[in-house]
Amino acid sequence: MVPPFSVKALVLQSQCRSRESCTALQCSDHTPQLEDYTENNSSSWPSDRMADSEVESQSPEPMAEEEPLFTTLDIFLFTLIAGLLIYWFMSRQKKEEIPEFKKLTTVIGLISGAARYTTTEQTCKAAPLSLPSKREMEASWLFLLPDVGKAVEQPAAQQQAAACQGPEDSDGRLCLLILWRGWGGGAARLKFSLWSTEELTGFRFVLPAFAVVKRERALPLLLDLSPPHHHPPLTSSLWIKQVARFVGRSLRDTAAANHGMCLFCAQRELARQNRNIVVFYGSQTGTAEEFSNRLAKDAQRYGMRGMAADPEEYDMSELSRLTEIENSLAVFCMATYGEGDPTDNAQDFYDWLQETDAELEGVNFSVFALGNKTYEHYNAMGKYVDKRLVELGASRIFDLGLGDDDANLEEDFVSWREQFWPAVCEHFGVEATGEDSSIRQYELVVHNDINMNKVYTGEMGRLKSFETQKPKPGLHLVPADIMTNPFLAPVVANRKLNKGGSRHLMHIELDISGSKIRYDSGDHIAVYPINDVAIVNRIGEILGVDLDTVISLNNLDEESNKKHPFPCPTTYRTALMHYLDVTSPPRTNVLYELAQYATDPKDQENMRKMASSSAEGKALYQSWVLDSRRNILAILEDLSSLRPPIDHLCELMPRLQARYYSIASSAKVRRPQWPPILIPSTPNLDLGSSTVHANTVHICAVVVEYETKAGRVNKGVATNWLKNKLVTDNGHKSSVPMYVRKSQFRLPFKASNPVIMIGPGTGIAPFMGFIQERGWLKEQGKEVGETVLYYGCRHRNEDYLYQEELEEFERAGVLTQLNVAFSRDQAQKVYVQHLLKQNKDHLWKLIHTENAHIYICGDARNMARDVQTAFYEIGEEVGGLTRTQAVDYIKKLMTKGRYSQDVWS
Repeated sequence: MVPPFSVKALVLQSQCRSRESCTALQCSDHTPQLEDYTENNSSSWPSDRMADSEVESQSPEPMAEEEPLFTTLDIFLFTLIAGLLIYWFMSRQKKEEIPEFKKLTTVIGLISGAARYTTTEQTCKAAPLSLPSKREMEASWLFLLPDVGKAVEQPAAQQQAAACQGPEDSDGRLCLLILWRGWGGGAARLKFSLWSTEELTGFRFVLPAFAVVKRERALPLLLDLSPPHHHPPLTSSLWIKQVARFVGRSLRDTAAANHGMCLFCAQRELARQNRNIVVFYGSQTGTAEEFSNRLAKDAQRYGMRGMAADPEEYDMSELSRLTEIENSLAVFCMATYGEGDPTDNAQDFYDWLQETDAELEGVNFSVFALGNKTYEHYNAMGKYVDKRLVELGASRIFDLGLGDDDANLEEDFVSWREQFWPAVCEHFGVEATGEDSSIRQYELVVHNDINMNKVYTGEMGRLKSFETQKPKPGLHLVPADIMTNPFLAPVVANRKLNKGGSRHLMHIELDISGSKIRYDSGDHIAVYPINDVAIVNRIGEILGVDLDTVISLNNLDEESNKKHPFPCPTTYRTALMHYLDVTSPPRTNVLYELAQYATDPKDQENMRKMASSSAEGKALYQSWVLDSRRNILAILEDLSSLRPPIDHLCELMPRLQARYYSIASSAKVRRPQWPPILIPSTPNLDLGSSTVHANTVHICAVVVEYETKAGRVNKGVATNWLKNKLVTDNGHKSSVPMYVRKSQFRLPFKASNPVIMIGPGTGIAPFMGFIQERGWLKEQGKEVGETVLYYGCRHRNEDYLYQEELEEFERAGVLTQLNVAFSRDQAQKVYVQHLLKQNKDHLWKLIHTENAHIYICGDARNMARDVQTAFYEIGEEVGGLTRTQAVDYIKKLMTKGRYSQDVWS
């Protein structure tokens, strides 16, 4: 009789073809379990070490072969089905309800540096200046300190004491809700929400929670954020980038609530202010913002009302609601930054455009893009916004405008604007009212009796008065606040790099200890300069005013979000030195508005002609203003009949912008950079203590000074100011307001990848940090690939920057190749691209075979183009590619992040 189930027979029936495939059945761990099911336990079971042939030889005496009831496949399928049924049954169990997360709204604002939030619904009205009652909250209110970031639950009676004494510890937790949005543009798309439980715990940074999320799509994550250096699940720079962005938004929202300003919906702002045109700007240097203000001001000539808006301060997902306003129009002035990237304030808008599938049918729009043709990705941001809005169903009412800063950006904008407004009028069926757009936007208020502690002085945070600049006890700025409140970094070294020649090339080191600022090799440092006091005094002398008069310029439009053109109250002197750009050639709109103050009809005619779109006017503006590099002081000196009111002049001048420099150091290196034997013996040189470590940041720059066609000597604002920043000045330590801007100019993740660096002149700066870091990696025992540098200068004995250091790096084996092109040491000029062609075989091997990364820093107009052409030719001559294939090859390297440029024009 055949038994119903025999394991031994089953094994014999389904013997494996190889010993390795039988391991699981022959394992001693499985044997006892299988033996429990055998018909006769007295039968011997083969050892786990027996070969297949031995198993067969120990079979019982000849008898009828037992047929198994189930094959191995049957058992596998049965197990799989059972597992799926169990999983299905378990998944049907009712999950624990996740509460509906609501947008957190600032309710009171700042009290002694503390921000309080509650889980009430979002509102666009100003928050009441009183503590909300308990029934208005779902859980409790939060008391957040930017310094230690503690969150505590306290009764209202203890509010003032807590504000003064600081928070108390609590043992609760804070629920951080993370909504995963996928990947796009090389960054993680995350949205954060905070949910206050009944018990709260401290955390170090304010993570805002401005997103209403659906619970079925959300991933609740309970985090204890108390440790000073906690590592969340996504331990990467992507996480840090997102956190920093949301922290900055939190601070802006808090400040906005204090001033009763709605940051969430542009449609509501337009409706509240009875406006129908909103001009969004993506601006890095202030030009796009200036253009947007001019367009918003133009609207009144056509019976419309406009407003300029920072997309970072609005919920752009509400863009579709603009259709609720009659004759509404959204204009986008979008600058492109770096290698086709959006500006900092347009990053969130760009991310939203990439992710959204919103229906924008009925939304009217137009785009003016700002870029530079010398860059690879010319006007990439503006082109993308224009294309993407059409894809989402929006209606383009006028063609995309392209502004080229390498030619004449002002002319491009004026030409586009003059065609844009007639198209708008035709689309909406309106006519120009003839109202002059040169009317004043601000009124002057002179303060004869004012507490000077409330007057803005330009120092420290630059955006704060002396009184508000005083740090609260125990409070420090969070990283996201650094752009508006730069760190005052002491100067610890300032030395001249070149040995001779008429130029001055300098190396400066700033102490950032105690600032919480961190940087990586390849990042940029932003410096806020101050205008030359001689220029400011001369303007005051010509206009005959007391520069120390305390004034305010108040917006005549009370509903406008922009109350002042610069921080007020302040003095004319402070405004001209700290807040306004008085050295750049004025734009045509400034000339047009100032023309009314010229008493000589000829001067008035020429100024208005230069502001026109006529060919004669454009040529005159190009030659007399741009080519001659006339700033406002030069114009006042050359046009003796032009004497405008200084308050109107201050209203029209653009804001003074930060200057960016590549960082010339690595934060990882902790050893002296300049040994005594390498310090040049320059008399009266203020060296300070020159070291490389995480607490200093280095920059390298050439002092800008040149003679104009009119015979004047113009000086660069920032470099001449930095040149005079010695370690000590009249017994006081010099300091520089600065912050660090993160860059994509990064060494490869794998140190074993070779790097090819091309940087003539001050383009050497980021590569000093790269080389230092590669040397540090070698000291740590890492496998480091070839490190090749191509550097160029005029003369070996004149402007060979960091010569001793570079040669020492080569001797130590950190630099595997040091190639230097001296352009003027011989009759025929030699540049870095010529040296690239000489080493074409080795370079192609590094690039094509060993996955080398290429880095270029310096002039975009000529050098970067010539270097790129040299790589095309190397691909043709060594790689056997056609020109088209070589171009595509380099573009693929760019896409993969293996061809990076940090260039300027």
